[in-house]
Amino acid sequence: ATMKIYGHIEEKSIPEFTSPLQCTDGVTIKELKEMFCEKYSFKHPDAKIEPEDLIVTSSSGKQMRDSSFAKKELDPGDDIFFKLTSIRASTTKVSDSVTEAKENTPTKMSVSPSIVPPAKKSQQITIKSPTGVTINQQSMGTLLQQLDILIQKGENYAATGKWREAMQSFKDVLVTMPHHKIALFHLAEMYMAAGKFAYAVEELKKAADYFPDEVLIWQKYTEALFSNKEYKEVLIAINRMAELPLDAPTTIQLQILQAKALNKLGENKTAFSIIQSILARDQDIKEALLAYADILYSSGPSVEVMRVYLKLLIQHSGDINMKRGIARIVQDLGVNVLLKEMEMDGSSTKASALAFLGNTVKEFGALKECCDLYTRAIIVREKLLAEGDTEAQKYIGTFELNLIHCQEILCQYSEAFQRLKIFSKTHRKLVLGTFPWEYLDDWLDTIPNLESISNLKKFASGNFPEISPWDASITLNDKELDLLALLLTLAKILYCVGALRDLEKVIKVIEPVRNKRPELYETGIRNEHAYYCCIMELMKFHQLQLEDSKSPLNFQLEEPLPDVPKIYVSGDSHCLATGWRYVEISGKTHLLVPKLVTGLKCWHLRENTIFFPKKNFWNVMDTIPVGSNVIFIFGEIDCREGFVKSIEKCRYDSLEEASEVSIEFYVAAMRTLVSKKKFRIFVHPAPPVLIPTRKTVKVFNSVLKKRLEKEKGIYYMDFSDGLLTEDGEGFNSKYDLDQTHMNPLYLPLVTKQLEPHFQ
Repeated sequence: ATMKIYGHIEEKSIPEFTSPLQCTDGVTIKELKEMFCEKYSFKHPDAKIEPEDLIVTSSSGKQMRDSSFAKKELDPGDDIFFKLTSIRASTTKVSDSVTEAKENTPTKMSVSPSIVPPAKKSQQITIKSPTGVTINQQSMGTLLQQLDILIQKGENYAATGKWREAMQSFKDVLVTMPHHKIALFHLAEMYMAAGKFAYAVEELKKAADYFPDEVLIWQKYTEALFSNKEYKEVLIAINRMAELPLDAPTTIQLQILQAKALNKLGENKTAFSIIQSILARDQDIKEALLAYADILYSSGPSVEVMRVYLKLLIQHSGDINMKRGIARIVQDLGVNVLLKEMEMDGSSTKASALAFLGNTVKEFGALKECCDLYTRAIIVREKLLAEGDTEAQKYIGTFELNLIHCQEILCQYSEAFQRLKIFSKTHRKLVLGTFPWEYLDDWLDTIPNLESISNLKKFASGNFPEISPWDASITLNDKELDLLALLLTLAKILYCVGALRDLEKVIKVIEPVRNKRPELYETGIRNEHAYYCCIMELMKFHQLQLEDSKSPLNFQLEEPLPDVPKIYVSGDSHCLATGWRYVEISGKTHLLVPKLVTGLKCWHLRENTIFFPKKNFWNVMDTIPVGSNVIFIFGEIDCREGFVKSIEKCRYDSLEEASEVSIEFYVAAMRTLVSKKKFRIFVHPAPPVLIPTRKTVKVFNSVLKKRLEKEKGIYYMDFSDGLLTEDGEGFNSKYDLDQTHMNPLYLPLVTKQLEPHFQ
């Protein structure tokens, strides 16, 4: 979970600054300093501070150690204060040319020194007057004040996340003063943050040409060139910077960038030599260690690479590049090598450390290794419990929940089911409110394996004793939440494999325990709870007894039909509404089989992604037989979480552009499946259920429809308008399940689109 705190710096020698900081698990005080310095540099680029210049104190004045974890030291909403231990003169000095420009201004103004660019003697400050009128000194003073106001407005917009408005403010400044230093610098930084590196290079090139002695501009220019993959230009720019007066930290950063560029150009030995010389002076520079690991890895995976990442893990446990690197090397060398290097292969192994490693590698696709680490964590925990270690009790259920979720991503539902059986047998004396855990153990004993109850098979599992409601006013602790999450996840697995009769029994147990506790939506198990609530509502439709013999819901599950053709429906949670429904298409009965992919955006399907939802997608595809008919329901999460933020941050100029980019990745994945697995794919429109994203979904579906017009073997299902009210503005309440998902009553719209393809 993420925690927000507020950082402040109040020093006489540099501008004051306050900024919110986001803390996740594992973030250290040292990393908070790095975050704060990055934000400070954006706000005040001429007053550069470095993490090593700062000490951190709480509101009570207590100094905090760099190695301390932020979440252990602080509470949500706390204030922390950054104080200078020393500050280099170069970070606060104002160039003589700027001072001279201020002294030549005829009126006294409140203008920051950085606003007036230091003009070179051979050049004049370029100012464009919209009216073409010559600007005198008095007018210059007024103009500079106006530009200062625009800069401040842009910085305020950027600080509040209004990037588009911020960029426009900086562009407005540049219309009048094309070589305004701060406007160019801020605009370039925002282009870099938006991933538009070529634009950043262009702006910084102007700034570097006009301000050839500004170290900060040149440094940012080299970074932009590297991000734009112009590695030779990086080396040229760094050589040019050798003529400038550089402080030690800047010199080190440039040397690291130089080594990285050389490595990209195949000059590994030279790159290696540069990084070695840096680390010989200071072995704890994060950027140098990351570069060192990359250079080593370019020659192949090795134990030495792993050692570097383990050093980073200890010092910078929240760093995303470290996580990516350690996940990669663990997949290459294996968990045994990892634990041996950490000296964790013996009896001293700590269960919590194994679990932490599991979480670390999972995020970047090392799923089998994550399962291995959590399995080992469980073994160690049980050993510690047997020895009477009370500390280990807090992990009962926690490790199993994480392991089972990882097995879900791998589509190992049977293994997840068996893991829950083992846990329930081992801990049958647990009690969750009014529910004795032994009831679950006894019930699971009546089911030999998941296959015996899956795919609508008729199987007589046992029954649960009746459970009385658990007082809803009781707030659940972490252990109780994890146990409840295990039950909720069991319900999800049973639905995904089609064990609906058994699911009904589990729901009858969960409901009195859950007892509609409103706070569950705000806890760490909110995702498990959301899936469960969706499934529970869908099960009500499976239980309906309808008189209309033509209704798609008329088929009851008491007696499953003989084997009928299957149509697989793969998607995010929206695919669940179609699950285990019999439908008539061209006079023939078909069964809709859900194939859930958790949390996937179309954006995740791009080639260089290693995020686990993409792994989940391809694992799910492996479970679908070659030559199948498959319906895809993806894109709604892009519309809800991805596009608006990306447009706000200026990655894209419009919803159409954002949609086009993600849809290209979506189509590329589908083409691969048509080619390699001979799928015939029917593309379901993104569901327009949610009010805040309906406009975005409409644009996405329009772009998707147009993009698929010429594709072979991929067909767009054009019924999105049928999900809306007559005016096209609202969602048809007839099809609403829970104000987030559709209910199965919309399926005739689906079958109508399938009819022409099943003649």
